[in-house]
Amino acid sequence: MERQLSNEPNTQLSRLPNRHSASPLLSLVILSLISLPGCGSGGDDGLTSEPPVTPPVATPTPEASLTVSASESGGAIYLDGRFTGKLTPAELTLAPGEHSIGVGLNQSEQYLRRTVQVEADQADSLALDDTDHQAPKTWKALFIGVAKVQAQGGSCVSQYQTEQLDAGFDFFRWSFEERIEPYSYHTMDWQFERMDITDEVVTLSNDKLIGPAEIEPHLTIVDKGDYDLIVSFFRGGAGSDECYIDDFKGIAWYDYRVLDADASYYTIRFYDDVTGRIEAAKTDDRDPGMYIHEWLHTTAEWFFPDQGYPQPSSDGQVVHAAEAYGYSWPWMSWYRDLIRGQVKQQASYVGIGPDALLGCSVSEDALGLCPSAAGQAASDASSQAAPDALIQTSSLYDKSAEQQVPWQTVSLPYRDGRVTFGQIPAGDRLCLNRHAIDYRLGDGALALTLDESLCGEPSSASLSFTPWQADGLGKRLEIALPVEQASRLLASETPIADSERPNLDELLINLRALMAR
Repeated sequence: MERQLSNEPNTQLSRLPNRHSASPLLSLVILSLISLPGCGSGGDDGLTSEPPVTPPVATPTPEASLTVSASESGGAIYLDGRFTGKLTPAELTLAPGEHSIGVGLNQSEQYLRRTVQVEADQADSLALDDTDHQAPKTWKALFIGVAKVQAQGGSCVSQYQTEQLDAGFDFFRWSFEERIEPYSYHTMDWQFERMDITDEVVTLSNDKLIGPAEIEPHLTIVDKGDYDLIVSFFRGGAGSDECYIDDFKGIAWYDYRVLDADASYYTIRFYDDVTGRIEAAKTDDRDPGMYIHEWLHTTAEWFFPDQGYPQPSSDGQVVHAAEAYGYSWPWMSWYRDLIRGQVKQQASYVGIGPDALLGCSVSEDALGLCPSAAGQAASDASSQAAPDALIQTSSLYDKSAEQQVPWQTVSLPYRDGRVTFGQIPAGDRLCLNRHAIDYRLGDGALALTLDESLCGEPSSASLSFTPWQADGLGKRLEIALPVEQASRLLASETPIADSERPNLDELLINLRALMAR
């Protein structure tokens, strides 16, 4: 039997994260981890006098069928916030009940969505049209053009004129209005404000950047919820001998509460020739994604996973995982698919997606308007109560097998750092638990990792530091740790760093003291 679903307005479904709770494997004070099955398998020791057990007859799972069409053919179909991999018109098989059906129109770049009720053993059809169009959510950005900067101990002032700051701001707006908004099916409406620092010479950090500590004194009039994103832009002088400070670099802070205003933040240290560099980059085959790349770091790494949306991942990185998923330079198709939630991962798709962009913004989260339990737990860095785990399935490259293998990860806020818990499969068994705390620092990333063996191999632990470079992460330095020490550090109730923005020296000093206990 087939029936046509009516075009009556429906209330919007809120997509809840896939949550898991179970017993911990290590005595990790604040973690709720996945309970794993044992590696061994039970067997029959011999003959038994017990009668054979007749297995129960499996009951078929009820299913419903829904054919989805839209005002444009070839639209991307989303089911409950996740891309299905199907294009309109197409048939979906789904469980009976209430579902959110969305279609991203690739020609008009709009997003249609309707909530429907489907019944078991019914063949329904759904035709989305203009009445299902979703109005965009407003996102707000503050651009700060810094006219004059000076390196610590430097003898010269690196300076941009107003017209050069204008060019940087115009490229910023262009990147969001001409790329990010269309990539989102126009579920985002970015509003821009600008506040230049022209009279004062800003002294850069040790890394020759304008980090959160350097920009914070200039944000005294900014309140929580005012902006989703704050960006600073200044002259590094690459390409010129006149007051050269350092090469081009964009650095984003994954912590979307890194500023007192609880806004995402990144900084751009740009070339001497602003206009020439921008015009040369402003075609998709040259990768005009500078601002897009850094914005994705501020949202796809932590913010949207905390909202319950699984992201692609390779070596703990989201935005830098492009090559692991088959993408190549100039990366614009990677940014598009990541924003649309259309990155293929085995039999499903991951990424942000239009429903996530409509669901909650960074500024709303700063005001406590987002329902995410993980997001609320992250707002209290001193909280020792672990939120429910956010489960996401990504893949790990197995060098011995020369193929991608499943990897299941849990991402949680962890005091002053970030903890992940993973399961690495061996054949049909899960033979390794990986526990790691990652710290994103101004000069690199520090990770404490414990690999707990479940199937006979020795467990191992390490401490690694990966410095930031202009094109991302540099070569990792790693030292082995005794497993007992690593386990004790992971289980310690004492924060490894007491400040909100720890530096490498502070972390190493505290780690050394904790390991000596």
